[in-house]
Amino acid sequence: MPTIRDFRDLRVYRAAYEGAMLVFAASKRFPEDERFGLTSQARRSSRSVAANIAEAWRKRRYPAAFVAKLSDADAEVAETRAHLDFALGFGYLDPRAYRRLDDHYERLTRQLVRMMSNPDRWTPGRASGRAAGAARVSPGPPRPRAGKPKADVSPDPTGAREPAPVRSEEVRSRGAARKGPSE
Repeated sequence: MPTIRDFRDLRVYRAAYEGAMLVFAASKRFPEDERFGLTSQARRSSRSVAANIAEAWRKRRYPAAFVAKLSDADAEVAETRAHLDFALGFGYLDPRAYRRLDDHYERLTRQLVRMMSNPDRWTPGRASGRAAGAARVSPGPPRPRAGKPKADVSPDPTGAREPAPVRSEEVRSRGAARKGPSE
């Protein structure tokens, strides 16, 4: 599986971006009097699909939020398809161009539905086979276990059993101080 570094590496995002570009190109031929109506609405909803996928990717730490943003993207797909229906009905799109766009958005819907049906595949913290560090976000602190804390971990005054997280600047400075010539 290829490493996913950010939302731009997702096939579903690239398909959404391509769809928005296709809608933009097709809508250039819409009449001038539709500029603030159908043209802008179709362009806006098609771009919103990609934007919602990007937002979903950043919210993947929280499966419910991830699915909600993907659902928003799916709703924007439906809106885009409705605008394309009107464009066909008004004669602004020829049937071949309409079918091409509608098929593109149908495939995009299937991709989104698969992602929403399997959010654990996309959310961090699962054993996914991804390269270390790729498409992962460090999970929150471990949950306290019943019983006594381990001897090397002393409870803090707030009652938490795990030590407070260390900021990345502290880790870098500690790591730099410990590195030897072989590192």
